Amino acid sequence: MQYKHAFSRFYLYMMEIILLYIILVLFYFHTEVLPPLLPFMIIVIGGGGLFSFLLYLMKSNSPYILVMMFVPILAFFGSNFGLSFGICFFLAGVICWRMVGHFQRDSKLSDFLLLFLTLGVGLLIYLGAVVQGYEYSDIILYLIITQLLWMIMSKMLVSFLNNSLIQENGILSKHLANHSGSLFGVFGGLIICAVILAFALPFIVKNLLSLFFSIAGKILYTVSVPFFNAVENADFKIRPNGQEDDRVGLDGALEELTPLQDYFKFLSAINIWTVLSIIGLIILGIIFILLSRKRFMVNADNVEVPKYAFRRDTVNSPRVSVINKKSYPTEKIRKLILELELLSGKKGKGRLQAETVKEWLERNHFLNSELVESYEKVRYGGNSLTQSEIEICEDIVKQLKLQLRSLKK
Repeated sequence: MQYKHAFSRFYLYMMEIILLYIILVLFYFHTEVLPPLLPFMIIVIGGGGLFSFLLYLMKSNSPYILVMMFVPILAFFGSNFGLSFGICFFLAGVICWRMVGHFQRDSKLSDFLLLFLTLGVGLLIYLGAVVQGYEYSDIILYLIITQLLWMIMSKMLVSFLNNSLIQENGILSKHLANHSGSLFGVFGGLIICAVILAFALPFIVKNLLSLFFSIAGKILYTVSVPFFNAVENADFKIRPNGQEDDRVGLDGALEELTPLQDYFKFLSAINIWTVLSIIGLIILGIIFILLSRKRFMVNADNVEVPKYAFRRDTVNSPRVSVINKKSYPTEKIRKLILELELLSGKKGKGRLQAETVKEWLERNHFLNSELVESYEKVRYGGNSLTQSEIEICEDIVKQLKLQLRSLKK
């Protein structure tokens, strides 16, 4: 259905808008206000509608440079409502890029990729907002929750559409009517989960972040104590002749830290150019290995086909042509029976669960009684048919075609 494809593009576009607004919060760390919502909605909704309309008119006959010409116009219009021209230009460019991707139907951003991007980028921006002391940092968590719930509900609706719960004429099917209670229960549970997550998730994330930073701080403190003690105990007094004493500086201070003394002496003895040379040799070795594998790859065009390879027999072969000629009527009957069964199921004359094909043909009078008796022999017979059986097959084919025409009216 066309509505299913349109909605699948729409809910991906909504997830992209939520991610774009989270990125927009990054530009407002130094302020005490939220990013203006009105110019943002004008660009993402008005710009999305404008670009989609232009792409619909252009089809694939015009270059996309004509669509890109409207990006600065849209940015200039949005800058009159509170956003700077640079931010509006960035937003309009992203919207133009995404609309072109959706129009070409080669969008590489799936729903799960968008969710992972939102979680990763959103948590990093939230961490920066907390460090900067941004007053509205919790809005990022609420947007992440909103995107997650929107994706869940949209995936459920798309799965319902894929399972053909809605018929072609737009009337709800009996399955949807029978399971309406469970559907309302699912959506009600999602709303309750959204409310719980809206209040619980920010609290949980804050506590987890504080626990993480406290543990990381203790680990860094434990590791850095010897370094600070070494610097604190160092004596940088210089003798009058300009030369340091044997126990002056970090070496003298590190002599008191016997567990770390050998380690620091080893580090001071390593030359940085030696390390870089070793890393360079490793990189060159990897490059040579990749180039050698690429050089020794065999081209498929130069490979000789062995004698035992499979080959297709020509139609001119007399044996194959005779078999095809004799087996053709039975294959045509099988194809027509399958088509008749599928079409009759839509018209209320389908085959019952424990009913054979012979009983189904007799019940609906699709074939005469004599042809029904002959159907079993012809249907399950071998490839070799007599002349009388071939004539029976032709009669069955004619009558099946008449039944198909009557059902299609």
